[in-house]
Amino acid sequence: MRRECTRCVMDTSDPDIVFDAAGVCNHCRTFEANAPYRPGGQVDPGRFESAISGIRESGKGCPFDAVVGISGGVDSTYCLWLAKTAGLRVIALHIDGGWNSEIAVDNIHRACQRMGVELITEVIDWEEMRDLQSAFFRASVPNFDLPQDHAFFSAQPRKVLELGVRTFISGRNYSIDAVMPKAWVWSNRDGIHLQSVHRQFGRRPLRRYPVMSMFEWKVWFPRVRGYRDVHLLDTVAYDREQAKTVISAELGWRDYGGKHYESVLTRFGQAYYLPTKFGIDKRRAHLSGEILCGRIDRNTALCVLQRPLYAAGDLETDRAFVLRKLGFSAAEWNDIMTAAPRRHEDYPNGKSRLDALRRIGRRLGVPTEPEARRP
Repeated sequence: MRRECTRCVMDTSDPDIVFDAAGVCNHCRTFEANAPYRPGGQVDPGRFESAISGIRESGKGCPFDAVVGISGGVDSTYCLWLAKTAGLRVIALHIDGGWNSEIAVDNIHRACQRMGVELITEVIDWEEMRDLQSAFFRASVPNFDLPQDHAFFSAQPRKVLELGVRTFISGRNYSIDAVMPKAWVWSNRDGIHLQSVHRQFGRRPLRRYPVMSMFEWKVWFPRVRGYRDVHLLDTVAYDREQAKTVISAELGWRDYGGKHYESVLTRFGQAYYLPTKFGIDKRRAHLSGEILCGRIDRNTALCVLQRPLYAAGDLETDRAFVLRKLGFSAAEWNDIMTAAPRRHEDYPNGKSRLDALRRIGRRLGVPTEPEARRP
């Protein structure tokens, strides 16, 4: 029987969840121990000004103060608006993994045009991306989006430094990603794991796809090249609904539905593949993070969870599109959906190397970077 936390809406669909005597889960207790926010979701008002000053300082002598990642989603669009209205000299960077919805593309161009920000788009080789993503579905693991996310995080520092800039501003934020079960995801920076899955299930070599090593992630880019990834939304009392209101009015932004649904693949994966094959509804994690940050109450979250994951008719449209784009026949897709679910730990990975790097970093007094997620 499924059990649910009495404070947030996480439940036993997370196989590693633990409840205390009050019925409160480990995600809530971890948040209490680690959240940098004051009660009510407030933050020190000086943090934003300090972050802007630091970005401006790092931009001295550079053609721009910072590169801002933009996906067409709420977080990244609002982040661009914050940076631009704060007076920073910014350029926007979009990494195209091949799955942008029409709304996302329109949101990107509207935001950049209205704010007078130059947009650079880096396109990931589609044939290699398709082969990688198909391999992850064949592997029957939950983090189907790892190939797309790894490409984003690998391409960003390379492009930022190529432009002669040191600072990248992303829409990553603790308030939205405060809760995410480890069993549901895997490190987007684990190039060892990505390549191991591809070797077993891929069908073409990777020649142009941007793989990042852990050495590059933890040492080369941040320590040697001076690359900085700033999470600007963590310096303000970020409210996604208020952000939507602002960017809709100021930039003509249009809503596309759920978290990360600016990507057709992500929408299909989170609204169909994960719930159907793994019993995972990622809305529980996203809503729990908002509850813990004081954005919504638990009853509101429970009402949201009662809504269907897909609007009538949209599932079949997306399924036909995704299968055609990935090159899966109906029979092969059925085999994928009926195959036993696997954990990422079932395949070779770089977790032990990452843990070792973190231990070394702690001994040297280097801050531990939180797990990377899509901006």
